[in-house]
Amino acid sequence: MDTLLVTGSNGLLGSRLIRQALGTYRVVALSRRLAANHYSDCFEFRQVDIRDAAAVLELCREVQPRAVLHTAAMTDVDACEQSSQEAWDVNVRGTENVARACRSVEARLVFVSTDYVFSGEDGPYSEEDDPHPISVYGQTKLAAEQLVADICADHCIARTSTLYGYQEGARPNFVTWLVDRLRQGEAATVVTDQISSPTFVDSLAEMVLAMASGDAHGLYHSTGAEWLSRYDFALRIARCFGLDADLVRPGVTASLRQPAQRPRHSGLRTSRVIEELGVRPLTVDEGLAALRAQMEASGQ
Repeated sequence: MDTLLVTGSNGLLGSRLIRQALGTYRVVALSRRLAANHYSDCFEFRQVDIRDAAAVLELCREVQPRAVLHTAAMTDVDACEQSSQEAWDVNVRGTENVARACRSVEARLVFVSTDYVFSGEDGPYSEEDDPHPISVYGQTKLAAEQLVADICADHCIARTSTLYGYQEGARPNFVTWLVDRLRQGEAATVVTDQISSPTFVDSLAEMVLAMASGDAHGLYHSTGAEWLSRYDFALRIARCFGLDADLVRPGVTASLRQPAQRPRHSGLRTSRVIEELGVRPLTVDEGLAALRAQMEASGQ
């Protein structure tokens, strides 16, 4: 049975990747914090910080993975802007350490990136479009992409957008935050001038696992099937969960006074992931319906 090494195993994507891979692969997971998954007894876990190059290399040499699924990152966009050195240390130097370890053991590296590598002036974007990040977060992810491509001949890069889903213990995302707020009868201001491609985490996990096997190589835009404004996404969330859409109030990005700039008209085209990997991206309604079922099954 081939071994998969999953970084960032306590996060939303890392957790769902492990859940889907169990039974097909031997799964070894790492995080800088203790294992937090409620099914952590089903896989091997190592507490490793990706900023520790020697520890990452030692682990890869020990477990000899067929592929490394690299999800660990500093993803809080505003925190990256305010703590830029930490963002570079985690997202760039940490990724470089993972890439060099992969090359040392001849493992495929699947690196998860973001649509924030684009300016957001003229999306939706294809893999052929030139990136131009406007935030520290986007800059670090683009620099990490370039290192992955330079260091690892056997690599895939999965750019995603507006990731959502449910996993016990994982950090809240836009959908779970909004559902919780609307359930409490609280209004939420959501911007109309940011367009992206909402991506259900289980769908992204399927794409990433497809990249870990077969002949996949290079850059794949790995998102949901639609691109729409954050406000329209919020209305679809309210409708799916049977919540009061009147509590969703339209706003504009400038009013939020966020430290980091956001791409305004982003979104990613997914034709390559469909044609080469045979994976069909989910529509917003399909992803939300699956999420609601999962949350209800978990008593949420």
